[in-house]
Amino acid sequence: MTGLMSQFQMIGYDLFIRGLVSSHSDNMNIKIGEQMVITRRGSMLDHLRERDLVETGIDRNDQATATRFHKAGDPSRYLSSDACLSL
Repeated sequence: MTGLMSQFQMIGYDLFIRGLVSSHSDNMNIKIGEQMVITRRGSMLDHLRERDLVETGIDRNDQATATRFHKAGDPSRYLSSDACLSL
């Protein structure tokens, strides 16, 4: 996830520097096949770390979602959020 991490960091930093988001105001996400990588709630978009990215299935009934959704809560709330920025 290193290449993906650097892309999230670059875009998050650019969005913050340009004044398009505040540091903690929004989330970013990207769809990769049937999976989605999302910045966790409350992460600082201008200083993202590996632990700030959450991988989950797109289907709400994804059996593996609960084990990969690292303490960030119910993934369905992110799928319907207007605050998510799609890359």
